[in-house]
Amino acid sequence: MSFTNEQLKALDEFVYKTCALAVQHIKNVVELREAQDKTLGYHSRFLERLLHPENVLIYKGTSQAALADSAPTRKEHIVPMTYLQDSIWTLIEEGEKDDEQLALLLKSHLGIAIITADEAHKLDTKPLLLKNGMPKGWQLGTDDPLDRLHAAGVVLLDDDHNEVKSLLP
Repeated sequence: MSFTNEQLKALDEFVYKTCALAVQHIKNVVELREAQDKTLGYHSRFLERLLHPENVLIYKGTSQAALADSAPTRKEHIVPMTYLQDSIWTLIEEGEKDDEQLALLLKSHLGIAIITADEAHKLDTKPLLLKNGMPKGWQLGTDDPLDRLHAAGVVLLDDDHNEVKSLLP
């Protein structure tokens, strides 16, 4: 998909505003939980609904393997949504980052890739076991979101078939 600079700017602003909304929602749930003294969670897919269609709004590329053959493919969150949402939840509870910092952090770690079913299986099973997590020692806000895919040997390509080496600015 190719976009004009104006379209890219509007898309970027939309994703940022959606991230700000998601941060506020998680903060609201934290406050309600504290007020009711009950454990309240959230659906791990709530961000997907806000960012629909993900293949337009947060698409980052397709694996080299998926482009090379006709193997079955699947959409994969670069940083698993559950991991990302739990991390933002923890940061909200710690209270060390303001809403804008949280929204920017969330935005910079959102992304989907199209990978093969075999690559997904490699991520999900031993020895990696990265279905819902990131590599051991990985830190949100410091380490590259692509480290999870790289751990499985996934080479991500953009629409021009250039390797996406990092999602960090």
